Amino acid sequence: MKVKGRQGPYRVGRSLRAQVRADDLDGDPLVYRFIFGDGTAQVTDKKRLRHTYSEAGRYRVTVIAYDGELIDRQSVVIKVKRAKKR
Repeated sequence: MKVKGRQGPYRVGRSLRAQVRADDLDGDPLVYRFIFGDGTAQVTDKKRLRHTYSEAGRYRVTVIAYDGELIDRQSVVIKVKRAKKR
């Protein structure tokens, strides 16, 4: 499994796009759990989703793929900066 996306910096209030590349050798459908490191998580069968951080900091984003039998996980650390002042 590979988690695709840049490690930042991202900005508070701006949408982060997360994408996972994973295939099951048996062709079983996969379910993903995205853990964003800010106390939120999302379970989905979609390989892409968006998330918005409300505070600046470093976050460990973990994606867990599950096919009903086996589990795989991968994590990346991203940096979120304060929103730009206008």
